[in-house]
Amino acid sequence: MYDPENKNTSIELWLTIPFLLLVFSLATPFNPSWPEEVKYKKNIIQISEAVHRMERGNMGRRAGLVLLSMYGFFLLSRVPNRFQVNGLLGWLVVTYLAWSLLSLTWSIDVLFTLRRLAIFFILWFAAIATAARYRVRELAVLVLFICGITAVAGFANEIRLHTFDPLSEAWRFSGLFHTVSMGWNCGLLALSSLYLSTISADNKLKKFYYLILIFALVLLVLTKSRMALASTLIALCFFWFMVSSIRAVVGWVIVGLIGLSGCYLFLGEKIIEYGEAVTTLGRGETAKETVGSLTGRLPLWNECFRWALQRPLLGYGFNTFISPTH
Repeated sequence: MYDPENKNTSIELWLTIPFLLLVFSLATPFNPSWPEEVKYKKNIIQISEAVHRMERGNMGRRAGLVLLSMYGFFLLSRVPNRFQVNGLLGWLVVTYLAWSLLSLTWSIDVLFTLRRLAIFFILWFAAIATAARYRVRELAVLVLFICGITAVAGFANEIRLHTFDPLSEAWRFSGLFHTVSMGWNCGLLALSSLYLSTISADNKLKKFYYLILIFALVLLVLTKSRMALASTLIALCFFWFMVSSIRAVVGWVIVGLIGLSGCYLFLGEKIIEYGEAVTTLGRGETAKETVGSLTGRLPLWNECFRWALQRPLLGYGFNTFISPTH
């Protein structure tokens, strides 16, 4: 993690970690009382309150975005001659940015679209600046420390509040914010630790990264966030496939098929029952009943599809449909 050839970059990287933690704690935002609010159903808000929050915004997020934009300018000031579009993917990004900006001309709520575009461009600008300044290994270190500190702090917060209860169907690990957000946080932690383990030449560091990977996956399962878990597992398998030899991939595929066949022979028809339990991640009978509708998403998507047909090409403006009007 330390680069003797570029000491200034290494120092800057370590200073960036607490700074970005501050930004994310403001923008997410971190809420130490969140597990208790979920436990006692205090996190449920009425539609009128949701609309009011959407209209007035959040001061913490605004402060975080301002800091993030300043951070982007700082990074680009230290990266000379990096303004260029690379390949087809780069031009697709530029096209998407231009199309998003043009959506102001057909938006149903220009001011709301302008707000969403401002947020989008700040996030994009900061991401471009960070990618231009740091190498992939350094980006992985940033992710490892920021997501790792967040996960550990969330776990400690659950212990502090006595809300940590893995055996309860109603409980889901959240720590400092919504369970889905914590799921993505743990997923990124798992991906960064796996990547760093593959490039590390130190066996002790490799073992350390593997421990972090296991820790992240355990917490990810405890969030019971199915999309985050599925996406992380797919990404981990894809990365492993890319860095492993063909012999190793074929061997593990054969072992997996034998294992699945053995489970079917041993469990028989009960494999369907256990499969349902796996798909719900232990969230109880209510979750099993809603698996077919993707936890109520299919009816919602059908309703949204009806609105999409009214403006199929241009839409309602960048990220504007879910606005106080709708």
